[in-house]
Amino acid sequence: MSKKIKFSVLTIALIALSSVIFVACTKNEEKKEETFKTSAEVYAFAKKHSDGLRFSIDAFNNSLNLQKKSNLNRTQTIDTLYVINFFKTQSELFLSQHPIEYNQTTIGMNYLVPVDDNFKMLSLKNAEEAEDLFNSNPTTNQYYKDIAVLLEERMDDHISYKNGLDALFLKSQNEIENENDKIVVQLMIGVAYDSYMFWTNNGQETSRGRIKGTTILADISGAGSWGLFGMAAGPLGGVLMAINGACINSGVAHALSNILN
Repeated sequence: MSKKIKFSVLTIALIALSSVIFVACTKNEEKKEETFKTSAEVYAFAKKHSDGLRFSIDAFNNSLNLQKKSNLNRTQTIDTLYVINFFKTQSELFLSQHPIEYNQTTIGMNYLVPVDDNFKMLSLKNAEEAEDLFNSNPTTNQYYKDIAVLLEERMDDHISYKNGLDALFLKSQNEIENENDKIVVQLMIGVAYDSYMFWTNNGQETSRGRIKGTTILADISGAGSWGLFGMAAGPLGGVLMAINGACINSGVAHALSNILN
């Protein structure tokens, strides 16, 4: 009888220990899936966006110069879809040559989610109006609006703008329960900072406040709309598509508003 009791106690102890180990492992796995621990981490990650943007803009400028020298292309009309597809090709080329590292995983181009022409056009349309950008996703829309307000009110104060984004990041950590939404929102925040720094550091290109503002908004909306769309391939697809979409939207907005005028 005594042996049975001892055996039962031992069994219960092992079960309890297994439960503790399982819970600990589960928490560790959940922690591993955490998007970004700090705003500084997401800002550093988003630097991939500005590197890709510079790569794409340089390629576009070179293309324009070649067209100007070609008698065959002097009368060619460059429409919006042409520009979008150009920047899409360049962004994907950059990401294939400089893969994204996320959660200790290298994201291959197999995670790209195909988009049609209608989606490309809509992703750029009305970048200053959040209601139609992210379909029925209220979380992403609200954070887009909050970022847009920060950009409008604090564009001339780098520290204040960054502090506002830091606060939004902390809010996203504490309030957003859906992991996919959290990933996309935090990438939008990262791109919002990276884009601001990129365009602010490009001197003459930011001489007009409206151009600067709408170009940055195009970056942010691109990260949001393409990121959400990319979630069809899971978090890795969402991350890849967010950076890709931000590069495309910002490059196109800049080209149409500044280079082609």
